[in-house]
Amino acid sequence: MEFSAQQPSIYYVEMTNVKGKWGGWGCKNNKYPDGTTWVDGKSEANADLRLQYRVKGAWIELIKIKQLDVINDDWFPHNCFDNRKTLGQTFVAKEAFDGAGLILQLGILKIVKAH
Repeated sequence: MEFSAQQPSIYYVEMTNVKGKWGGWGCKNNKYPDGTTWVDGKSEANADLRLQYRVKGAWIELIKIKQLDVINDDWFPHNCFDNRKTLGQTFVAKEAFDGAGLILQLGILKIVKAH
């Protein structure tokens, strides 16, 4: 998702109003202590989603979670297979950026600045 430049701050990215099966890849062992995963408005302790953002024209994987061939706490599918659910991630932007995205399947992404 691309947009006008945003200043360094704390942000929240959310997937919502999704049709069909979908989910997000991440982990369940707090690889990114500056943020957390949210499912249906509730924080998931020690969980993070893969997230990238665009700084100075280059996409950077801010929350790096290596894809594995097996599902475990280091590579975990945060599934939201119900159209009423949302899946989000908070993150700290340390530089101005003009794009952000979760590594997900399907859905609508929205980003908001945390207050």
